[in-house]
Amino acid sequence: MPEPSFDVAYGANPWATFQTNQHTVYVPDLLETFRRQAAFYRLVDYKVDLAAQRTGQMVFTQLFDPEPNTAELDQRALWLPQLYVDSRSRTITVAHYGGKVQLRRWDDMITYWRENGKEGMRAILRSRLGPNMIATLDLLARNAFLRCGRYSFAGSATGFATLAKTDVFNPEVCRIQQLSADYAVDPVDNPIFCVTSPAAVYQMRKDGTEFIERVQYADPARLINYEIGMYEGVRFSTASALTLYNCGEIITQKTITAALNPGDGAASSDEGWSVGQPGTAGVHVDTVTNLNVGDIVTLHRVRATASDAPLATTNGPIFDHPYNIVREIVAIDGPHNIVYLNAPVLVDWFSTAISAGVYGYLTKARHIHAAVFVKGPQGVVCGVAQPPQTYEPPAIDDTMSVFRFTWDARLKYQPFYPERVHVYFFAGPVAGRSSLIDL
Repeated sequence: MPEPSFDVAYGANPWATFQTNQHTVYVPDLLETFRRQAAFYRLVDYKVDLAAQRTGQMVFTQLFDPEPNTAELDQRALWLPQLYVDSRSRTITVAHYGGKVQLRRWDDMITYWRENGKEGMRAILRSRLGPNMIATLDLLARNAFLRCGRYSFAGSATGFATLAKTDVFNPEVCRIQQLSADYAVDPVDNPIFCVTSPAAVYQMRKDGTEFIERVQYADPARLINYEIGMYEGVRFSTASALTLYNCGEIITQKTITAALNPGDGAASSDEGWSVGQPGTAGVHVDTVTNLNVGDIVTLHRVRATASDAPLATTNGPIFDHPYNIVREIVAIDGPHNIVYLNAPVLVDWFSTAISAGVYGYLTKARHIHAAVFVKGPQGVVCGVAQPPQTYEPPAIDDTMSVFRFTWDARLKYQPFYPERVHVYFFAGPVAGRSSLIDL
């Protein structure tokens, strides 16, 4: 049956009888991949509460310390002032995430899996399922940090829409965050970490800012992933995910006028590569005016409204919306208003119309960059009701040809102590194929 029919028929609990196919033995392979590649690894605390599988919620409580009292007491006082306490609580409501790799029985990876058992499974996890899990969890962590609620903008900007081209990274923000940490209730003893877009490091080196390279101070056991150096006591690492493409001032926006099915969108060839499948379509838009080969654009289904400000530009993409795709334009068919991308669209998000003749939007806008300053532990916490699990459901089609390898998790990345995180947004260039793209 087609997948939608299967979901309708078995959607309530399709894997109820497949518990024996849960292979937790493979989790260490997934975690090892996560450790090597995830940008926010070691910056998030994980709180596991398996009881939350029943309720979907974890509740954390904390007492407020009573206020100090320096008032003098009567020399003959028999009763001392009452110290009042109160509490606060924070609830993490977990969500369900997952993905699936589907292969046919004559695929090479299936043949290897059948012949080599667990080793074959590990190959599938490392090359297919693992990277998908890593990318999903890392984006969830990034989104939680960027939504911590403590943020500022370079220059005189007040939001994404007002960040100008000249509002680049200013190293002064490092000293400001050091001052902020020193005034915290629990002063920071360890260095402040900053995970930032590569544009910040580019700007600092362009301005002649002196880094202490990590080889001069590195303790390999404590390095965070992609750490590059230290400045003003702040240890820097870079993450391309902190470049929020096309989220600033809109330069041009097009309407996608025809359905984009999985596999559509790419040019037939790109720098010697044969891309995608023969006969697939490009991206049909209402007009190609102000679009150029080399532009990095965002395809999105939802446009931001005024209520999404300041962390969005009205009508532009919302940086953490799940249905965004970033691609580079590699060819343009002007007479037919078709653009071709460097990689095909591998989702079905743009295959159905939003309204008459509108299947989504293609936006070219100023790119926004972020620097996340982490000044203490538990700025973001991940509440885990079910750690990532992998599954190997049996083939169910008539010829037993389709094999699925899946993962899922029930967890939530959530700001916990937002005062320990500060996010600094700024403008800056990104690298194009032959030159900088500086909008």
